[in-house]
Amino acid sequence: MKMNKKITLEVLDERLANFFRENKEDHNSIIEQTTKTNDRVNKHDLWLNRMIGGLILTEIILIPLAIYIITKAI
Repeated sequence: MKMNKKITLEVLDERLANFFRENKEDHNSIIEQTTKTNDRVNKHDLWLNRMIGGLILTEIILIPLAIYIITKAI
């Protein structure tokens, strides 16, 4: 027994419209989550860059200065 199902243009149009509407809703939620994640990553990167800058200043300026003062005091 073979069943012959035909899809009319109206049904196909409705299905495609539902698909695109659901896709747009999903897309908006993905963009919202990506924005939140990027903001957290940007804050982390800013903190990390400040820490690296502090370490560079310590290694270039403070440690040699401390060594110079200690060697002159001895």
